Parts: sequence; structure tokens; C-alpha cells
Amino acid sequence: MNTSELVNRLSGNIIAIIVLVLTIFCIYGNTLNHHYNMDDQYVVEDNEQVKKGLKGLPEIFSSYYIIYNEKGLDYRPIVKASFALEYQLFKENPEVSHLINLILFVISIVLLFYCLRNSELGIAVSLMICLVYLAHPFSSEVVCSLKNRDHLFSFIFCLGAYLYAIKYVKMEQYKYIIICVMFFLLSLMSKISAAPFGALIPLVIYSVNEFKINKRIVEISIALCFMVILFYSFTHFVMDAYARPNQFIENPIPYEDNILSRVSMFLESNFFYIENLIYPQNLICYYGYDALNILETWKPKTFLALVTALLAIVGFVYCFFKKNKLFIPLALLLINLFLVSNLVAFVPGIVADRIAFGGILLSWALVVVLAGFKVLGNRLVYLYLFVLLGLYIPKTIERNADWKDRITLFGKDANKNRKSAKVQYLYAEQLLFKYIREGKTDKQLLDNAKQAFFEAITIFPDYPSANNKYGVILARYENNPEKGIEYLLKAVQSNPNFEDALFNLAASYHQVGNIVKAKLYYQKVINLNPNRTKAVENLRSLN
Repeated sequence: MNTSELVNRLSGNIIAIIVLVLTIFCIYGNTLNHHYNMDDQYVVEDNEQVKKGLKGLPEIFSSYYIIYNEKGLDYRPIVKASFALEYQLFKENPEVSHLINLILFVISIVLLFYCLRNSELGIAVSLMICLVYLAHPFSSEVVCSLKNRDHLFSFIFCLGAYLYAIKYVKMEQYKYIIICVMFFLLSLMSKISAAPFGALIPLVIYSVNEFKINKRIVEISIALCFMVILFYSFTHFVMDAYARPNQFIENPIPYEDNILSRVSMFLESNFFYIENLIYPQNLICYYGYDALNILETWKPKTFLALVTALLAIVGFVYCFFKKNKLFIPLALLLINLFLVSNLVAFVPGIVADRIAFGGILLSWALVVVLAGFKVLGNRLVYLYLFVLLGLYIPKTIERNADWKDRITLFGKDANKNRKSAKVQYLYAEQLLFKYIREGKTDKQLLDNAKQAFFEAITIFPDYPSANNKYGVILARYENNPEKGIEYLLKAVQSNPNFEDALFNLAASYHQVGNIVKAKLYYQKVINLNPNRTKAVENLRSLN
């Protein structure tokens, strides 16, 4: 390559990167004034390790990601370490946190561009793939949610691993394979969902290497697979980290015994991603029961999902044997869908927008752009991609605005999908918090909270948390303890060890003068938690 060609290539890359960065800030700039949101309390807002700043780093790297029901879940120290460093410098500042998320997203897209260029794709093709990727509304949840920063880190480190794997194949220096493995380890320490990339990175290099296997590709494959096994062994046998336990309200699939029903649910989980990759609509922050109506099996959509899956498999096989590079994105899509579609493991919420970030969304961007250039040619493909971006960008900007704060998010999503019991509950809970925080004077807030709790119960009558809160509103805030007891009993029947519901039930019986039952339920609370001072004091007052 002569000097002028090198200058042209560098200037072309720089212009493309400037376009990508400006596009990101135009689409996602409305996230910079956002507040804390869904689940942020677990890893940043109320996390004591994070609030120790740099002093908390030893504890962060030697402990679980979160504690759930007194059990340690997962090992993801990278994201919590980033929040600890952030707290050390800026204290509690959600606007700074959202700016950092946006910067990390910029880094991920720039790295993706360089990975595509190192895969021998042209500037125009690489640019369009990145634009489709960043413009899709599936990216919104990861950029807007601070808790989902782990997905950003995982993706960035996977891309770094790929870049150094390519360097190793081209330059044959062992320092590059060491750096590649270290990046991949950092990716696993961000989120173990990076594991499939341990197989996909060598597969992509095999494609770039003109479908020839050599010693260096084998070495990379062994090194990355060994790292996955080592990390999994460490987290499960040394750290003894548990996977998050499943609840029916979050994912009913494990509770279904009929094998045909499970297959139907698996197919529909897959189809959710395919359908929304093509035309994203009514995306919400949490699906779960019964947002997808997934227990109504073998609907027309089920058969459409089956046909789509078969077409993807046939397309992969055809491209593989024809040595067409489209087999890479199809492999990426099939592997990721298989792992997240409730067959290998059960996903909280059944499906999730954030899960598509990374492998699923990247495979879609690759297929859309590469197939577009091949089928339509250089003239029509730009019009086709312009229309696609025109579809995605307004939806992404609108979705970003939904994530401004918890009430905005849950309120918008509760209206979008009135079948998600969890979203109705989350919205009601935030309204109730606001009613209490503002001095219990806004009757409309209470009425709206009551209505949303009732909607959650209507969707899922055995929802313990919703029955508990609905009963509390009736008994405590509307002075109707007799009616409240009816719902509090439902909560306790669904979950006999539900401490808050037991306490509220005892207090309601106390309120109506049923001393015998009040004593019974106060004692049950104390048996579960001897340190619940209010229960101890109330029981003493009745003796």
C-alpha cells in the first residue's frame, strides 16, 4: 500500500468514526439527564461496596455480584468496580453515570467498526453495519440502564479479544494471544453471557482466513475455550455463585410439564427477537407473565416461529458449504438465540431487549447489510438502509425518553403492554412510594397505585407481592382492614414465608380487634425474623 492509499484509508476511517460518534450523540443525547432506574439500586444507587469508592475494590473483586434471598448470585466485578471508581470521583451523580454509559457505547461502536475493517470489509459496508446496530431500539435498554453497563463492558472486551486474535493470526506473536485471552477474561468478568464468543471468534477468523484452518486458529480456539471452563469452574466451585432462582411471575416456562408446550414456548421466545429485529414495537422493560401470552401454545405465531428457525438453519448450512461469509452472522444468530430462548437456561422475564445487545443484534446488522449489498447492489442498498434507519431511529429516541426515571418508564410500559403483571406491579409500587414520600396527601396517586396493583392481580391472581401491597392500601390507607385481610391472606397463602405480608396481616387483624389471629401472625413474623422490632413490640402489647 503506497502513501496516498494509506492516507485515503485513514481519512476514510476517521470520517466514518466521526459520523458514528455524531449519530450516537444525536440519537442517545436525550439520555444524559436521566435518573436512576430499574434495578440500579442493586449495583450502584444503594450498593454499600460501591459507596466505599476505591476502598471497596478488594471486596468487590472477592465477592458476589449481588445477594438475593441471602444467596450470592454471579460474579461480575468489572461493572461494580467502574461504579466504585465513579463514586470516588463524582459521588452519587446519575447524570455522570449516564454520560459514562454513552461514552462506553461510543467506544463499543468504534471498536466494532475497527473489527469489521480488520475483517476485510470496506468502509461503506462497515459504516452501515455499525449504523444499523447502534440505531436499533434494542440498544436503548443497555445504554439507558446503568445496571446494564455490564453488557457494554462485555461487548467492548469481546471486540478487543477479537482484534488481538486477528493480530495473532496475521503477525504470529504470542503476546497478542495473551492479550486476546486477557480481554476475553475481562469480558467474562463483566458478564458470563460473553462465553459464546469463545467459539465465535475463531469461527470469524476462519472465515476471514479464506475458510482455512491453521495452527494459530486452533491455538486461539483452545485458549478461549479453556478460559471459559476456568472461569465457570471458579465462579461455581470456588465462589459457589448461584444462578438467579426463577419465579412463576418472571418466567412460567419451568413450571410447564408438557414437552410440546415447552417447545412452543422455546420457538416463541426465539420469534420475539426475530420479530422485533425486523420491526421493533411495544418494547417494555420487563415481559414475564403474561406479556407474551406464552402459555397459550401452538398459535399461528408458533408455526411462523418454527418456519423462521428452519429457514435460518437451512441458510446457515447452505452458506457454510458454499463458503459464503453470511454463515458467520447466521451462526452468531442461531447460537445466541439457542442460548437465550429458555431451552438451555431460563431467562428472568422470558425475553429481554438487553439480551439482544451483542450477538443477536450484531448478527442482524451483518445479515441486513451484507445481504442488502449482495442482492440489491450498491445503488438500491443505500435507499433500503436509509428507510431501515428511518424506521429505527425515531423509535430509539422515543424509547430513550421512556427511560428518564422509574415512574416514566413503568408508567409508559404499563400502558404499552397491559398483560405484564410485573410491569403493572412496578408502576404501582413507584406510585405508592411517591404518595408516601409526598406526605400522603395526593389521593389521585393512591388511586392510580391501587388500580395498577389490581391490574397485576387480575393478570396473575396468585401474585404475592401485589396482593400484599393492594391489601395494605385497603387496610392502612383506606381504613378498610376487613377487605385488606382478604388480599393479605392470598399473599400469605401463595408464599407462607412472606414476612411483610405476615406482618401486615397481623396488623390488620390487630386493627379489627381479632387479638387471637393478630398474635398468631405476629409470632410467625418473629419466627422468621426475631429482629423485627415492631412485631415484637406489638405482640408484647397484646399479651
